[in-house]
Amino acid sequence: MQRPGAAGWLDEPDGRRWYTVWDPDEFAGVVASTGFVVDGVDRGPYVEVWATRSG
Repeated sequence: MQRPGAAGWLDEPDGRRWYTVWDPDEFAGVVASTGFVVDGVDRGPYVEVWATRSG
């Protein structure tokens, strides 16, 4: 399945990591599309989507 977001390997001082970079609004939209209610989006150095289950 194709997923949005840019992905690739990142070499860091403590090892190599796989990463995916998302647009904050796109990420929140995907979370909402799975049935969650998005309560907030933190747009700091890392995107955090705060959500609760609906229903």
